[in-house]
Amino acid sequence: SINDNSNYGSILSQSKANKESKENSKISFANAFLKQNASKLNEIQSANSQTLARSEALNSTNTTNTSNNTNFSISSKTSSPNYDISSEFKNSIYTLKYKQVDLNTDTAYGYSVDKDGYMGSDFNKAAGLPEDFKIH
Repeated sequence: SINDNSNYGSILSQSKANKESKENSKISFANAFLKQNASKLNEIQSANSQTLARSEALNSTNTTNTSNNTNFSISSKTSSPNYDISSEFKNSIYTLKYKQVDLNTDTAYGYSVDKDGYMGSDFNKAAGLPEDFKIH
């Protein structure tokens, strides 16, 4: 009959269950994604800290040749407009902003970097840019 609602309750409960399952799957995906990116970020920050430490060590030993020095000095770092940024992000900024001291390192943030310090085509592809795009 037209007023038969016997299946209505089960359809509604099935729909609710499907919606909850979908939400839970989104949440678990987001959590997995965050965990993966957090560990990758820690790796990157650790590598950048090491690069920054090597840079500062080289600066302190190369004080005689400051005019031709391609590394940044401590004084120029403190006068930088980025000086107020919290220290956990400073390493990331300075590693990419200035040429890397370790010439054997050809990656930054897990992506390739060419000999001139530009991000590689793998970064451009991930960022949705043309592969030959040059970004420092």
